[in-house]
Amino acid sequence: AMQLLRGASPAPTALLALIAFSVAVDASLLRVAQLKAASRQSPTALLSNCVGTEPAVGGDCNITRLTLRSNLGFPVQVEEVGEGTFEGVLCEDVPSFRTTVQQAVPAFATGLQCKLEGVPPGPLEVEPGGFATITITAVAEGSNGTIATTEYSITVRRLSAVADQTACAVTYQRSAIADCGYAPALEKQRQE
Repeated sequence: AMQLLRGASPAPTALLALIAFSVAVDASLLRVAQLKAASRQSPTALLSNCVGTEPAVGGDCNITRLTLRSNLGFPVQVEEVGEGTFEGVLCEDVPSFRTTVQQAVPAFATGLQCKLEGVPPGPLEVEPGGFATITITAVAEGSNGTIATTEYSITVRRLSAVADQTACAVTYQRSAIADCGYAPALEKQRQE
């Protein structure tokens, strides 16, 4: 930049670096403007480092969020169809899915310890036209030795090649907090 001020011709790499810096600044300013506009429409839209909303805190250990992802990390349609019952739909070209579950954080004074049982550690395969059912148990252990459990049933069906594929279109409202952490995982998978 100093060479430009003195009137000397800059080296081509210095000029390219200056242009790249200018483009990066413009992109950052555009992103800030987009976030400000989104925050006016939804106050929770501004998420800083995926910590924009605090996890639910209270006296239980229930599931607060359930997310299904394809084996490549793309969102899978999932909805709650009853109390503690969820249904997911995979498109025909999606052979497997991963389950991510977030649990409520108990208030410290309650003395509860929370844990989840039955969450698959990796992707689950589903045959075309078939389904898989998972049972996840949220366990709350009290400081007085009491144990409370809540069971959740998740059924994921995979559409066959002849089925109408519109049922697997993701219709739920996605957020940055739900997508947090998948970008590095997807990049690692692409590199392998």
